[in-house]
Amino acid sequence: MRKITALTVAALLLSVPVFAQTAGPRGGTQGQAQSPQTAQHRFAGMAAIEKKVLSELNLTKDQTAKVKALDKERAEKIKALRATAKAGTTKPDRQAMRAEIQKIQKWYQDELKGILGSQKYTEYQEKMKAEIAKARQNAGGKAGAGIGGGQHGKNGG
Repeated sequence: MRKITALTVAALLLSVPVFAQTAGPRGGTQGQAQSPQTAQHRFAGMAAIEKKVLSELNLTKDQTAKVKALDKERAEKIKALRATAKAGTTKPDRQAMRAEIQKIQKWYQDELKGILGSQKYTEYQEKMKAEIAKARQNAGGKAGAGIGGGQHGKNGG
């Protein structure tokens, strides 16, 4: 049960930067959508944290190559999803987009666990959680600030 919860938390934390909402002085009133640039900035921040954490795990060359390929595939899936959403004549359904991103993130986490193995994957999750907390603290712990901020930053949802 703990592993499922940790996996769900990790998937949600990794998907929050993509569709997080801003609140307060930085982003206007709570519930306003982020600009694509802000979401991309947060996604880039998460990617940097993930890259740092993975580099600390002392992966084998084979694991490193597989993780790079997995990262590339995830990025392509998200890019294709966004392109499909932009191509439509109506505004994309944010709920549906979020659900699709979460599916991609779950797939990614499952694949990553297979590459890393249970022990390294647990270490990865712990380090990610610590680094995200540190990034939020460095951003002042404000909702909407730091990595994966938005409504989830301080108030938990």
